[in-house]
Amino acid sequence: MSSEASTNILQSREFLQQENTRLLNENGELRNLVALLQENLELRCSVREHESRARSLSPRRKQQQEEKNTKETKESKYLMDGKSVKESKHLKETKKSKDSRDLKDSVEKPIEPETTQLQDTAQKSEEPEATQLQDTKKLQHSQRIVGEIAFQLDRRILSAVFFEQSRLYGFRVANIEEKIIQVSTCTLSRKINEKRRSELDRRYKNIMERLGKLGYDHNVHAPFGEYLVNIYGIMKERPVVGTKELACLNDLEFLRKVVNECMPIEMVKAVHLLLNCLVCLANEDGKCLFNWY
Repeated sequence: MSSEASTNILQSREFLQQENTRLLNENGELRNLVALLQENLELRCSVREHESRARSLSPRRKQQQEEKNTKETKESKYLMDGKSVKESKHLKETKKSKDSRDLKDSVEKPIEPETTQLQDTAQKSEEPEATQLQDTKKLQHSQRIVGEIAFQLDRRILSAVFFEQSRLYGFRVANIEEKIIQVSTCTLSRKINEKRRSELDRRYKNIMERLGKLGYDHNVHAPFGEYLVNIYGIMKERPVVGTKELACLNDLEFLRKVVNECMPIEMVKAVHLLLNCLVCLANEDGKCLFNWY
């Protein structure tokens, strides 16, 4: 009986150890998921803040347009007043000749140009608003392309260092050194796998050395890339394979033009550097610049 009890105790102990290991692994995955959700929430808040700032500019432009329309209305009124004076003289002459048919024509004729002028004024006031809305959407789309460049570079670096990892939730280039320690440490025993850590360190230093030749500095450009993603966001929809849009997004000259047109002058050089780094890694792995598929 004692040997049977000992066997049961050992089996229970092994089962508890297995359950403990499973729970620790699930806990680690949940922590990564929570970190990802927090990062996603921060990104959404930043994007909403940026969009609200863009919308806050529209009332000022609308006020400027209303002032312009008021000025045009005054000018048109002045012209109409000049017309009415001439027409009143014409009416006096027609009264003297007692020609009722000519009098009727002279009264009805001014209505047509006035109606046409009001329609033209309404069209002029609508056209700038439509153009402004279109320009705003185009600017936001271009800025999202810049955010996508920064995001793709971040993912490319992480994939080169942790290529065994199927998921990279919570992984960022800014905290890559912490993640190397985390990945190379056993979750259950907290024992460090020195061989694993040495290999990850070697990959990280190797890719930083290659990108460093292009001017990349981990302490500067990693947080700068996160800033671009948080401020501008990333592309909402992936282009369909074989479309002109996807071809443009893999055209270096097109992307450089986008950066030059939508970025502040003081940020253009740094964004071009991130783009050059992304091109370098894409040439090495033989994949597209925006590696979605």
